[in-house]
Amino acid sequence: LEGFRWITSMGVDGALFVLDPTDGSVIWRQASDHMGFVALPMLCDPDGDGVLNVIATSLGGGVFNLNAVTGALVWKHAFPRADQLSFQSYATPAPGHFNDDDTLDFVTSFSLGSYPRFSQALVVWIDGTTGEPLNVRQVGRFMMSSPVVLDLNGDGKHEVLAAINAPREPVAEA
Repeated sequence: LEGFRWITSMGVDGALFVLDPTDGSVIWRQASDHMGFVALPMLCDPDGDGVLNVIATSLGGGVFNLNAVTGALVWKHAFPRADQLSFQSYATPAPGHFNDDDTLDFVTSFSLGSYPRFSQALVVWIDGTTGEPLNVRQVGRFMMSSPVVLDLNGDGKHEVLAAINAPREPVAEA
């Protein structure tokens, strides 16, 4: 981005905005699916083309990849509603390499239900090229924190740490 710009989620409709910090004018705006954006978006260049992208999860269960300069939608993945409930996300996506291409992928979390009543939590790995899930893992009933990506054992492959709210529930190891 030329100069500094602010990326924020504000307003009555919860849209994602990029603002010009000199005068506060809206450069571009992305509406969410229906519940707004709660988690902070991230800024990165997933495909190495020199153009920054905004990666954001919406409270209503969508993952958005937007061109940071123009606001154009690169891809979006939305989880379908299940049993009249929707998936919600309070997590910022974390970048990492989770498949065999050179494009950054992302991992984030979703919970099925509506706060404070959730029936399941998911950690979802998203393909950075297509926006489609690479892997989905159920982990308890509620997850608000953002996953962390690192190489724990020094083998050059990314692992994911995720804190979940599942008291007295055993969690299967991946």
